[in-house]
Amino acid sequence: MTGALGIAALFIASAIGVVIGSDPDELTGRSYRYRRQAQIRGDKVPPQVMYYYYQKGLSIPAKELFSKATKAWEKDTCVKFKYNATAKYAIVVSDNTSICLFTRDQDGDGQVLDANCRDIGDAMHEVGHALWLDHTHNRYDRDDYVNLYKKQYEKVTKDQSKNYDVPYDYGSIMHYAFTDEYPPLILKDEKYRNSNTAGSHLISFTDLCLVNKHFRCDEKCPPEKSANCTNHGFPNPNNCSTCVCPGGYGGRLCDERPKGCGSIYNATKDWKKISRVIKAPYDKKKKFIIIREYSICTNWIKSPNGTKIEVEIEKIAGLKSWRNIGCVDAAIEIKTNKDQRLTGYRYCTENHAGVTLKSDSNLVPIITYTLDRWNALNVTLRYRYVE
Repeated sequence: MTGALGIAALFIASAIGVVIGSDPDELTGRSYRYRRQAQIRGDKVPPQVMYYYYQKGLSIPAKELFSKATKAWEKDTCVKFKYNATAKYAIVVSDNTSICLFTRDQDGDGQVLDANCRDIGDAMHEVGHALWLDHTHNRYDRDDYVNLYKKQYEKVTKDQSKNYDVPYDYGSIMHYAFTDEYPPLILKDEKYRNSNTAGSHLISFTDLCLVNKHFRCDEKCPPEKSANCTNHGFPNPNNCSTCVCPGGYGGRLCDERPKGCGSIYNATKDWKKISRVIKAPYDKKKKFIIIREYSICTNWIKSPNGTKIEVEIEKIAGLKSWRNIGCVDAAIEIKTNKDQRLTGYRYCTENHAGVTLKSDSNLVPIITYTLDRWNALNVTLRYRYVE
């Protein structure tokens, strides 16, 4: 990939002989982690095909993890990962270490992905680095969104990066979360600060926007031959007649509730309740799958035009784990935020009972997801509309 990168916002061009991704602490849900900032080199668009090969003796779980992580990025971008052991700048996928990280050499050429990741989320994060994504909290505009107290999180400059007008998203898969024990980063937005949104293990809509813009995927979909997407969606470069939609939206044009589990609820002036047991379904065919992927359901709460919706978490219980940082195993996401491109507010711990949110519109997507079929997250919501 030498000379092929014009660095983007969250996009780095070359690491100064250091890790682009994580250190051993990245295994703890991407909570307290150290990294150094990379520097840009060149002003070219990176190639849309990335080559890789497996180091001899790579374990089957590591291969499966890398494969699923790359396919997750390929699904809604124009970037493709192809196996080629002789390609000049191929990524070497190994599991020689006990950590999960992506590294480049000083010139940004030699690339190694150590695939000893605990789950699909950590693997997708490291593949994000392979796609030249930097950490969200290193953006040049990060001071508007977070307070940082560690010098190692040096923000990039406008000359070093591009945000492509993509908003800052606390729910980006490239954003760190921090525990109370290590509080070098504090989110300025109170609602997000009081949620478990940061440290996400899911690729966000804004992550997809950045990759598609940086790799110029939109050039595959001329406007006259592409879907007229709604709700901030954009044409999918793999099929320009359909759209890539923000979380909570689906259909060909992003104007429908996503297919699959979930329902549409109509709010009234009186409180109504929704109770959910968030647990991955048991599937005999997938009984022996080594690397599990997320099961996602989307509900919509709607109200009359001109009204807004209040949602209260009456009860939330079930998961007790360090993986509550970033809600790794399961969560409920409530999208009352004004900018629907952004990840909503995610919750997965019982101390969030009593949280009340108010929408800016008469539609609130409620997303539930889980990676775990053994433990369940129990949630009861109340909702109503207000004038």
